[in-house]
Amino acid sequence: MAFISLKTKMSVAVSLLVIALVGALALSLFSYFENQTKKSIAQHQAVLISGIADDIDDKILRSLNALISVAKTISPDIINDPEKAQIFLDKRPGTHSIFDNGLFLFSADGKIIAESPYRPGRRGRDISFRDYYKKTVATQRPQISDPYLSTHNPGKPAIILTVPVFDSSGRLQAIFAGSLDLTKQNFLGKLSHIRLGRTGYLFLFTTDGTFVMHPDPGRILRPGTLIGSSFFHMAANGFEGTKERENSRGIRVLTTYRHLRATNWILGANYPLKEAYAPVEQAKFYVALASFFGIILSILVVWLGMRYLTMPLLNMARHIRSMHGEPGKTSPVEVLSEDEIGELGLAFNDLLDRVGKEQEALREAVLTAKNERAKSEAIVAALGDGMSMVDTDFKVLYQNKVHQTLAGGEFIGSYCYQAFEGKDAPCSGCPVAMSFADGLVHTAERVVERDGEKLYLEITASPLFDYDGRINAGIEVVRNISRRKQMESAIEQMAFHDALTGLPNRRLFNERLAQAIAYAQRNDQFLAVMFLDLDHFKDINDSLGHTIGDELLKEVATRLKRCGRRAEDTIARQGGDEFLLFLSEIKDKEDAVHLAALLLQEMTAPFILSGYELFVSVSIGISIYPHDGRDVETLASNADIAMYRAKQQGRNSVNLYNHSMGEKNRQRLTVETSLRRAIGKNQLVLHYQPQVSVHSGKIIGMEALVRWNHPEQGLLLPTSFIPQAEETGLILDLGEWVLETAAAQNKAWQDAGYPPVKISVNYSQRQLRQQDFVEKLLKSLKQTGLEARWLELEIREAVMAEGIMDNLQALAALRDVGVRIAIDNFGAGYSCLKQLGDFPLDALKIDLSFVSQISSSEVKKAIAGTVASLAKGLHLSVIAQGVETKEQMQLLCSLGYGEMQGNYFSNPLPAEEAGLLLSRENDWSGPLWQLSQK
Repeated sequence: MAFISLKTKMSVAVSLLVIALVGALALSLFSYFENQTKKSIAQHQAVLISGIADDIDDKILRSLNALISVAKTISPDIINDPEKAQIFLDKRPGTHSIFDNGLFLFSADGKIIAESPYRPGRRGRDISFRDYYKKTVATQRPQISDPYLSTHNPGKPAIILTVPVFDSSGRLQAIFAGSLDLTKQNFLGKLSHIRLGRTGYLFLFTTDGTFVMHPDPGRILRPGTLIGSSFFHMAANGFEGTKERENSRGIRVLTTYRHLRATNWILGANYPLKEAYAPVEQAKFYVALASFFGIILSILVVWLGMRYLTMPLLNMARHIRSMHGEPGKTSPVEVLSEDEIGELGLAFNDLLDRVGKEQEALREAVLTAKNERAKSEAIVAALGDGMSMVDTDFKVLYQNKVHQTLAGGEFIGSYCYQAFEGKDAPCSGCPVAMSFADGLVHTAERVVERDGEKLYLEITASPLFDYDGRINAGIEVVRNISRRKQMESAIEQMAFHDALTGLPNRRLFNERLAQAIAYAQRNDQFLAVMFLDLDHFKDINDSLGHTIGDELLKEVATRLKRCGRRAEDTIARQGGDEFLLFLSEIKDKEDAVHLAALLLQEMTAPFILSGYELFVSVSIGISIYPHDGRDVETLASNADIAMYRAKQQGRNSVNLYNHSMGEKNRQRLTVETSLRRAIGKNQLVLHYQPQVSVHSGKIIGMEALVRWNHPEQGLLLPTSFIPQAEETGLILDLGEWVLETAAAQNKAWQDAGYPPVKISVNYSQRQLRQQDFVEKLLKSLKQTGLEARWLELEIREAVMAEGIMDNLQALAALRDVGVRIAIDNFGAGYSCLKQLGDFPLDALKIDLSFVSQISSSEVKKAIAGTVASLAKGLHLSVIAQGVETKEQMQLLCSLGYGEMQGNYFSNPLPAEEAGLLLSRENDWSGPLWQLSQK
């Protein structure tokens, strides 16, 4: 990479900053100027068009008033005598000057009496088919016609102004009219010659889109030429003002519309933006040019400034570089300033001084090292281990430092066996003695104690031979293998013990249990296996963290060990929050039950961990050898089944295994396997139960309810398989399928034109515990195309008391994007008012028990009313579910429930029937439950 100087880097950095500041300032100033200029141009155009429109209105009204004045002088004898009428019209030069296309007098029945200028053969011609004649006769008022092709000047566009002529009794006698040629230079024709800038122009059109006046004569009287323009429709509906748009030729123009008061005409102006905003573009060029030269000047100033500031630093670098060419020669740099660069020079000079002194010391050390090197080379290979040399009488001739440390002191001149063994003669198995005996290398391990600590030593002895091949000495190498022994012990501990609690693991437990079973079999004895599982341990882990959970497991292990009868009874950790224990040599099952009761009692005392006081119970299952199994796997498995039954019976209890449990466990596994297959083979279906507003009778929502179309047992309700799905984790796949299917079905109903309603989907605690459940839900909505506002999640009330409060932010995030949150089975007794206030909610669904007993229990009725009042106070919707009778519906209505759900209105229906119910709601005005009975 090419060298870039500090001066250049600093100049570039400052220049970029200057460019950014100047550019930002120029851009903001020009943006403001551009907006103000464009606004001013638009305002000026609007004022100009308003003035022209007012002038046209004034001239039209004056022309009409001129006709009215002349019409008042027309007597009946003029109307009855065409010749007099012709003379009357010809003698109106002032009126002719206004109406350049002629003056006309028509009879009341639509015949031409006279016209000026006169044209032969036209008297008596019928014009009653003309719109202006029909409007004048119908309204009995003066009229201004729409443009038409003149017969006076054939092929020329014209308009005509008409005034009714009445006799003394107010009856219509005739119609006096004046016509304007739109192509001549009258006050309308002049509009086509007015220009805005170089190519901008004015035009006049009616509200039906027909041009009255346009610079292009070919476009006058062409109907519908503006109909496709959205801006025209705005003008036709009363809009007046100025907007930028694209005209029919694809040119961006500034268009202004103004309505004429005298007619239904609209005056318009088109001013090409390129011309209108030409001053803005010119100003933009000059601002850019000025900014460019300003930036160039700024960069030059910055460059010169940086050159001046960095010059001392550059001189210092050149001085240091010059020292490289003359090794051994150093000279301090010249310091010319007292700023930071001067301080750097002083620091460099100090460094040179210290380096010189250290080089001198280094030369002396090198000489000393060379003298010691010869002495050290003989024992370099043994520096890591202890090494000694002994003669054939076992006297120590040499020891290195490590050997002295391991032997506990210096023993040169003493016997080697005194060093480690502390004896008066070589011990049995001494590697030195064996090496002297056979001339081979021998190794032995010894355990010695040094300063109260045990050391594991590996001693290797090898003989030394003289020139005659006789052994004259031996080398003893001593290595400290204590760490290796510790690692071997740790590996063994890891292989057979639980790392967290120190208890035996399942592997060691199985080995010991197998030995105990063999012993019991030989001696015809009983043996018990216990399977222990902590209740609600996952809630503690999720709410307080894994650190507290681990501490709790260690304390539980300590208490279990405290309850053990004797050393032969093994307590092991199975994994997670599960423990195993076996009792050997018991008299009967009551011995095992008694110990299990002690274990339950031991767990009643609170656990104090990191400031938390925790109460934890256990569920215990027991299997007895030989009745419940004769091998390790069977006994442990049956104890596990018994423990599972203890949990089903309410936890914190002991359960002995019996053979019926095994059958039930197999049934549970069968259900689990079939349910997995059902999800994969599309055996699940959704039924939909409507939620209705009892006031309007309309369907306001649908709850999606899953059914299992079992190939052998038929249609199964959720109660027969949802608990197993919750326990096994299949609820995650099942819940995702329900959400996607229900969302897709709701979107299909909407696409079919049915009234849009919310779809309610039940969400379990296990689904809500997923870290990514929000992302999965939003992904399902995106894939199905359903808007979030048409989805409602129903969460059991018990969830608020089961640790799901950690997901408040996630639920709030869903609610922010429009997903509704409802609490199902509200009032079952799990939640408190504080939790209700903290939860991001939209609705409450009262528990079925209140609805079913509302007719027979005043207490249930009072609680139901309280729930309705509570929901109203919290601004929540409240819905009563499980409504079965008309009496229940009426009582709930009296308590303030406006939204209900239940078989009284409709049973849960397949998608097709539910869709039919939605479609029939459009043309129905009665209650929903009547509709469902049609």
